[in-house]
Amino acid sequence: MTLLDISSIGSLVSGIAVLVSLAYLSQQIRQNSKHTRALIQQGRYERLATLSLGLMEPAAAIAVAKGVAGSNDLTETEFHQFRAYCQTRFRIGEDSFFQHKDGLLGEDAFDSFIAITREGLKAPGLRVMWQELRDTFQPEFVKFIKGLVDDVPSAAAQDPFAKWKSDIAVEKTKAGT
Repeated sequence: MTLLDISSIGSLVSGIAVLVSLAYLSQQIRQNSKHTRALIQQGRYERLATLSLGLMEPAAAIAVAKGVAGSNDLTETEFHQFRAYCQTRFRIGEDSFFQHKDGLLGEDAFDSFIAITREGLKAPGLRVMWQELRDTFQPEFVKFIKGLVDDVPSAAAQDPFAKWKSDIAVEKTKAGT
């Protein structure tokens, strides 16, 4: 075996090692990408859970319910509570929008965000509060929400408690209780 043969074998082994390293690196990048998406999704749900838990406080729940409905008997304190709720809700939405734009939020999660936002934007109180707050958001997000607002007709806020009671009555009838 000549020195040239040994050199060729060394180059071949080196090339194979590089290919194996690249395959491993590619796998690590895919794994890291999945991990990053999972962390982002977890962060989204933590923010939403925190917002929801805050609404377990009776005064906040009342303020948000009145605000969403556009109630005329909203007190100034309730108005500020509702405004803070909306500011938070829209900020979470803006974050989801830009994470999706950057490829960090999957299509399913983004579609869920759109569905929830569309449903919420039917309520007169949320629509009006968006008009008040929109100048504090990034123009690209404002344009996106404007498209949703233009596409979703305003509707009186539904009473979820009344619907729940009605649905319970139906289920009890089915069960014979």
